[in-house]
Amino acid sequence: MQSQEQDLIASGAVCDVWSPYDAFDAAQTMLEVLNQSKAQESNVERFSFVSVNNALGEVGFRPILPITLVYQNASVKVSGLLDTGASVNVLPYNAGVQLGYEWERQTTVLSLTGNLAQYEARVVVMQGQVGQFEPVQLVFAWTRAENVPLILGQVNFFMEFDVCFYRSQLAFNLSPR
Repeated sequence: MQSQEQDLIASGAVCDVWSPYDAFDAAQTMLEVLNQSKAQESNVERFSFVSVNNALGEVGFRPILPITLVYQNASVKVSGLLDTGASVNVLPYNAGVQLGYEWERQTTVLSLTGNLAQYEARVVVMQGQVGQFEPVQLVFAWTRAENVPLILGQVNFFMEFDVCFYRSQLAFNLSPR
């Protein structure tokens, strides 16, 4: 019998051995990974694209996000267009007034480009809260233009949030950085 055991286990060979202790450790590790995964998923919120009509009456879908902006004691609930091509966040004039900003008191001037190049803009800083997430500090180019949407751009919305677009599903996921 001893010679049979020696034939089965070659010198220097590695053999897997099952024990209840190894299984317990493996199960614990798997549960920890699962819990971490669930925690990450719970820090993600899903939003649907919004149906909009353009100037020609055609229907399209846009990634529009409900967001609450807060400055001092004022808050305003608005919808912002997620625009990965926009360099900066843009705040329409009326929204800034509703938050209590006074144009003359904002001294940092900013030049906008593209469709907004003809309008003056000032830099304003406020808190923004999206869904279940903690408020974040957002900086906006507050423009005199009134017929523009609130735009959430690279500086600094996309620096504060990770966004994953699912255009084929007309949805996007958002999570804080």
